[in-house]
Amino acid sequence: SVATRPIESGDPVLASDVGQSTSVVPTGWWVVGVTLPDGARAGDRVRLVLLDTGSEVEGVVAHPGSDDPFDASDGGVAVPPESSADVALAAADARLAVLISTG
Repeated sequence: SVATRPIESGDPVLASDVGQSTSVVPTGWWVVGVTLPDGARAGDRVRLVLLDTGSEVEGVVAHPGSDDPFDASDGGVAVPPESSADVALAAADARLAVLISTG
């Protein structure tokens, strides 16, 4: 098992904080840095909406980012290669909405 989130020295380690060493990112997909909604976990399915075009792209949370409110690190979402450039441009221009699947 490996940690599914950063674990600081002295933090309790919960069962939900560890998992298998297999990657949740499909082979050939690209990871784009994005701000994720609270509660996002590695492996969660997401729908990315490009706000200027209304286009939707399916993705998967590669890493949720930090729980530390003073840490500016974003999360990472893996997207198919054919959508990676559009998603990266939208993320860089803050023209991206991230929806997390609830089921």
